[in-house]
Amino acid sequence: MLAWGAWCPFANEHTPERITVPLTGGPRINPDETLCFKNLLRWRGDLSANTPFGQLMPRIHIRFLHSLIKRSKSEAGNLNMGNAGDLRVNEWIRKSDIQPVDEMTESAKKIVEQPLPVPKPSKERQPLILPPIPFPRASLAGDASIGKGCETIKRFIEKQKSKEADNILNSIRAARISSIPHATFTKLMQTNFTPIFDRKGDKPIYIDTDNLKKPNINIELNDRLNTNEVIIQFLAIVDVGSAVSHTNLPQSVFFTMNFYRFQQITSERLLVYHGDDRETQNQPCILKRVGNDGKLIEIQGNGFTVKYTIDRNSIPDGEEDDFISYLLLNNLAIDVWDADSLLPRGCANLPLNCLMRQGREAVQTNLQVPIVESALPSPAQINFVLLMRIANVGHPSTKSIDLTHSRTSAIVSRRLNRLGQNDVDSYKIRAKPLSPIHETAMQRFMAAQKLDIKLRYEEIFNEDSLRRIQDFRNGQTAQKNLVTKGSLKRFIFHQELEAYKKLRNESKASKLLKAVFKAITTEHRIFPSFGEVHFFEFFLQNTQPEPINVIVEITEPTLSVVLDNEAWDFFKRSNDIHSPIERDLFNVTTGVDGDREVRIFLKAMEAVFVPFKYDAFILSKERKNSQVKVVFKKCDTGEPIAIIDLIAEIRADIIDQSFRFIHEAEKRFSRIIHISGTRDNRPVLSTRCSDASALVTIKNGSDGSQDLLITCYSDTSASLRSFLIFLYGDKYAYRLIAVWAVHLHCALPININAIQAQLVKFSLILKTDSNDRLVQLFSPSSQIVFTPSQPFLTSDARLHEITAHFTPYSTGEKAFLIAAVDTRSHQLLKQWILLANVEPPNIVKSFHIDIHLNCTETKMITLNNEYNIARTYRIISSRPELVRVNDEIVCLEARSSVDVSITFLPLTRPLSVEVVLFISNAENDLQEEAYLLSVNYYSDD
Repeated sequence: MLAWGAWCPFANEHTPERITVPLTGGPRINPDETLCFKNLLRWRGDLSANTPFGQLMPRIHIRFLHSLIKRSKSEAGNLNMGNAGDLRVNEWIRKSDIQPVDEMTESAKKIVEQPLPVPKPSKERQPLILPPIPFPRASLAGDASIGKGCETIKRFIEKQKSKEADNILNSIRAARISSIPHATFTKLMQTNFTPIFDRKGDKPIYIDTDNLKKPNINIELNDRLNTNEVIIQFLAIVDVGSAVSHTNLPQSVFFTMNFYRFQQITSERLLVYHGDDRETQNQPCILKRVGNDGKLIEIQGNGFTVKYTIDRNSIPDGEEDDFISYLLLNNLAIDVWDADSLLPRGCANLPLNCLMRQGREAVQTNLQVPIVESALPSPAQINFVLLMRIANVGHPSTKSIDLTHSRTSAIVSRRLNRLGQNDVDSYKIRAKPLSPIHETAMQRFMAAQKLDIKLRYEEIFNEDSLRRIQDFRNGQTAQKNLVTKGSLKRFIFHQELEAYKKLRNESKASKLLKAVFKAITTEHRIFPSFGEVHFFEFFLQNTQPEPINVIVEITEPTLSVVLDNEAWDFFKRSNDIHSPIERDLFNVTTGVDGDREVRIFLKAMEAVFVPFKYDAFILSKERKNSQVKVVFKKCDTGEPIAIIDLIAEIRADIIDQSFRFIHEAEKRFSRIIHISGTRDNRPVLSTRCSDASALVTIKNGSDGSQDLLITCYSDTSASLRSFLIFLYGDKYAYRLIAVWAVHLHCALPININAIQAQLVKFSLILKTDSNDRLVQLFSPSSQIVFTPSQPFLTSDARLHEITAHFTPYSTGEKAFLIAAVDTRSHQLLKQWILLANVEPPNIVKSFHIDIHLNCTETKMITLNNEYNIARTYRIISSRPELVRVNDEIVCLEARSSVDVSITFLPLTRPLSVEVVLFISNAENDLQEEAYLLSVNYYSDD
C-alpha cells in the first residue's frame, strides 16, 4: 500500500459536487491495520504546500464528481418495514415477514450498486467463472430424482393455519434451500447462541440468499482482506415429515463434513432439545452440547460452532482462485448421524456461494437446509430440516505477518498452514521450467566458498552448543556458591575450542564436496493433492567442452521422466510452456530385474529441458509430505552434474460430490451414477479410484451424456468401505475435473413379505464376544419395535435372539435399517437391512363420503362378526389426522354386528383423499379385512 484516505459521502447533506480526497502516506495507522509506504523525503520545519520544501513533497489527491441518486417511491418502499409483509411465500417454507436490520442495510446498498460484470474466462483458469451449480449435480440412474422423491414432503410453516391442514399438504414440489423464516429465527434467538462478529467487533452484513447477485471474481481476487474466516454454526433441527414417513426423530445427533482442503471434522454428540413441548412436528429443536456425565454444557452457548481460517499464503501461487472457485461452485456435504444408533440419517448439502464477501468486511446468512435420506435402496425422502448460520469474516495478512484477530469463539477451530511453514524457502510454482544451475566452474567455486563460510558458522554455533550452554547455566543456578563468572567464560572457550578442533580434523576436501553438492542442487517445492499430477521441466546443461552420457536416477516412484513425446507435448500445452521438444532425447534400457534406466546424451556445452511428472496418486494416502531426489550423473565416472531436491507437500482433496449407500454384506455392489456438473462441463475421459479392488467404468450415451458404473464387493456387517473416485478431462489423468467420495455401509439382509397395517414378527440373531456389553437395538423407523426394548447384558451367552415387530403403514418395496449398539463404548456391533415387500390389504367394502369444509362430521359404519365365536377387533385408521376412530377396540358376540362411530376432522381447503380402515384381530394382530373411504372435502363456492 502506498497511501490511504477516507471519505464519508453522507456526513453532510450539502456536499459539493466536486470532491477532493487527500491520501496519506508514512508509517501511520490506517483502516487496514498495516503500514503504508514510508516517504523517503525527510524535511524539518513547516512542510505545507506554500513553502518551497513543501512543494517538493510527493502528494496524492483523488478528485471526482459526487451526487446523490434520488430514489422512487417504489424503491424507497424497500426500506419500509410495513411493506415487508408483502414478500412472497416459499412453496414449502415461509419466508421472513420483516427484514433484519442488516438485511435492510444490504437492501439499501442494492439501490445504488450495479452488478459488476464477470470477467471472461482465461484458457488456463476456466473453472474460475463457472456459475453456481444447482443441487444436486449428480443423480442416481434408475432411482427417482431428489425432486420426485421429495414430493411427499410436508410444509414447514408457522402456526397460522390449522394443524390438520398442515398434516395433509404432502403433494407439493421439492423442498429447496432458503432463508430461515423470520418468526422461526426470532424464536431461535431467544436462546443463547455464540454471536458472530467481524474483526472490528461489529455484526456481519446479512445476505439474502434468494436475491444473490452474480459475483465479481476480480473483487474477490484483489480483496485487501485476503484471509477468510469461515464460520459454520449448527442451530436446530426441524421435524417436517416424520409423521407421514413414520420416522423417529433422533434424540441426539452428530455431524461429519469435509470443508475445502481441511481434514474431515466430526462434531460432538448434540442433544436434540425440544423443551417442554411434546409436539415436535414443525417445531425447531435446539441443538445442545452434552458432557460425558450427561449434563448440558452452557459455557459457549447452544448449538455447535466450527471455524475455518484460510490464509492467502496457504494457497500456492498460480492458484489464487482455488478457494474462490470452491465457494462459487461447490456445496458442502454435511452428513447427519444418529448419535445413539450410529446410523446415517441423511445428508444436508449446504451452498457456499453466499459466503463471497465482494469486498465487504464480513457477511452472514441464515439457512434452512433439507436433510435428504437417500442411502437406502428406496426413493429419497426428506423428514428433517437443518437450521444453520454461516458467515465469512475477512482479515488482513501479509507474507510475513498474520494479522488475524478473531472475535468469534468456536468449539472446533481449524486453520490451513502456510505453505512451507517452518521450512526453507523454495519455488512456489505450478509448472514451468526450473531456473538453470550454475553455468561455469567459477560460479560453482564462488558458491562453494560462500557455503563453506556458512557451514563453519553453523557448525560452531549450532543448537547442541546452545543447549550445553543452557544446561551449564541451569547448573550454575542450582549451585550459585560453587560457580563463578570466570568458570562460565572458560566453559564457552572450551566449547569453541572443540568446534575449531572438529573443523581442523575434518579434511578440506570433504567440506568442499558438501558445498559443491549443495551448489549443484536445485530445490523445487510443489503442493499437489492426492490424485493430482504435476508437471515441470528441468534445465540440464553440459558445461564441459566434451560430450557426455548422463544417467537419471530417481529415488521415489512418484516422480518419473515423461518419455512419450505426445504426452510431453500435451503437458507443455496445458501449462503454456514454449520450450523446445527433443524427439530422441532419451535412451531407455530395461534390466534383468525389470528396472528401467534412462540415459541422456549431451553434446559439448549443450543444454536441454528434461520433463518430469509427479503423480501424487501413487503416494500413500496417509503420507502428508514426500521428498524425492533426482541425480544426473556421468555414466563413466558416476560424478553428479546436477541434483533436483523435490519436496511435495500433499494437500487434502476438495470433495465435489459425496455418495453414501447401504448394501447387503458380502455381496456384489453395482451402481450407476449420472455424471453432471463437472468443471467447465468437460467430458470425462479417464478415471482412477483410490481402492484398487473397486472397478470404475465410464458409459457414454448416444446423446453425449455420461454415466459412471461402480462395481465392488461389500464387506462384513457393520463395516464401512470408503474410497475416492477421480474424474479427469484427458486421457493422461492430468486435468482433474471432479473428486467423488463413495461410502458403502454393509448390513445383513432380512427379506420379508407383509401386508399393509398387519403385524409381522421376525427374529434377529446377535453374536457377541466374551466381553460384557450393554446392547440395545435401534431403528430409525417407528414401524419397527423390539423385544426387549431396553438395553440388555451379553455376559451370560454368546448368541442372543431379539424379536422384532414390524407393522408397515404403506405399500410397495421398503427398506429399513436396524442396528445393535454397545451403549457403553458407543460401538456399532451389527447392522441389518430389512427389505420388505408390502402388499395392499384385502378391501371388502368401499365408501364415498362428502365433507363440508371447516366442519366436523361423525359417521357410522357397520362392523360384522361372521364367526361362531366372540371376537375382539382393533380398528386402525391409515390417516388418523383426518379420520379418527372413536372406539378402536370393539368386542362382538358370535354372528353379531355393531355400528362404529368415525369422526372426520375439519379441513380448510378442498381435498380428495383415500383413507383405509384396517380391521384386525386384537388377540393375534392378524388383519381380517379393510374398508376404503374416499373422502371429498368441498366448499359451497
